[in-house]
Order: sequence, then C-alpha cells, then structure tokens
Amino acid sequence: MQRMTVEFPEEVSEMLENIAKGTSTSKREVIRRSLALYNHLYHLGVMTPGSQKRLKIIDNTDKVEREILFT
Repeated sequence: MQRMTVEFPEEVSEMLENIAKGTSTSKREVIRRSLALYNHLYHLGVMTPGSQKRLKIIDNTDKVEREILFT
C-alpha cells in the first residue's frame, strides 16, 4: 500500500474527524470510502461538468429521502 501525506484546511479536518467518530471508523477509512464513491460517480458520468445528473437516495419502500443534483 502506498503511503501519502495530505494537508487539509481546518474545517475539512474537523469534518473528517466528525464523520469518523459518527461512523465509528478511522479517518483513513472515511477517505477510502469517499474516494471509492467519487470514483464510482465519475465512471457513471455524474462528475462530468454540465452532466445535470441526479442522485436519489431512497429508503426500503422506494420513497425518495434525498435528491442531489450534479451540475
């Protein structure tokens, strides 16, 4: 595994810390999962500027809980 050093602004570092604590995982794992999700969205074409794609988060009854528009 390749080791990297990354510097974040204070607000991003706090965000990372809060997510790690809230999910009972490490900051390293939060970053790995975030990159995996970003990579998946990228390969779906969602991250292309001007794509106008929507991501819907649904519950187990197919009710939309959140909708995110990527522009």
